[in-house]
Amino acid sequence: MEPQKPKYLLILNPIAGDTDKSVITDQVDDWENAFDIQIDLYRTTGNNDFEVLEKQINGNEKALIAAGGDGTITMVAQLAIKHKLPLAILPAGSANGLAKELGIPNVNFGLSLLAKNQLTLQLENIVSSTPQAIDVVYINDHLMLHLADFGVNAGLIRDFEAGDSRGFLGYAQHAIDQLKALEPFEFTIQTDEHLKTGKAIMLAFANAQRYGTGAVINPKGKLNDGHFEIVIVKDISLKNSITSLSSIITGEAEYDQEEIEIISLQKAQIQLETKTPFQVDGEYIGELQALQLQIKPNALQIIAPYQEN
Repeated sequence: MEPQKPKYLLILNPIAGDTDKSVITDQVDDWENAFDIQIDLYRTTGNNDFEVLEKQINGNEKALIAAGGDGTITMVAQLAIKHKLPLAILPAGSANGLAKELGIPNVNFGLSLLAKNQLTLQLENIVSSTPQAIDVVYINDHLMLHLADFGVNAGLIRDFEAGDSRGFLGYAQHAIDQLKALEPFEFTIQTDEHLKTGKAIMLAFANAQRYGTGAVINPKGKLNDGHFEIVIVKDISLKNSITSLSSIITGEAEYDQEEIEIISLQKAQIQLETKTPFQVDGEYIGELQALQLQIKPNALQIIAPYQEN
């Protein structure tokens, strides 16, 4: 009897990033032969995918491979944590924020031959690499792997998802609209040791450093340090908001603590005066007013080039 081949469950979101994913599906047989593995392919439908996958996973998988954007990755990460399986990523979304943080390069889906080679190299790395543990953060009943926030960025994501315009120009127009409409909100941050109140145009909750655009919001961020950060962008003028945000986006300048403040925590409760737009890992959640945040160190095994800074 031949030994059983290592089995990988590849979970593909066929519409992520508005790109043709046939360069992935057409290579499954070739990958199985090249790496002497078994790949079970599941295409998401948007209809009870989590429940369907729950029944399909039997615990014998070598890893779960998420091929999609941050929303797909979060769903697969929930399954990986529950079943104590490693997560691997083939970045196939629009922003691919977590993949960037993990050092996984984007795939050029518009150039099929190049994409084929890039994906094959990434799969080779997945098959040959050892999983490593990273932290996750639970915010109310939401799993956060990467970044979440209240305020201007969440409003931008809300408007972009609801609007008809797509691509960079559409995103830029919504960004301009959000900057014009900036209004600070009052917040309270409660920890075991401290109570902090103030006003902000944005509260970011960061397990990592960068948004999917590459913009650095949290220079202190590490995925495996047992802490998350709250980045408080305070009540300041539009001109100074842009200047201060630019300094942390580039990661090259010291930012004024009168304008930007970063707090490292393991858990916190957040209360706002009014309901405010909120997003988690690029997915708009809605207008919320209260949050409970708790980090779970080393909760997710991941296969990626990431190294602690």
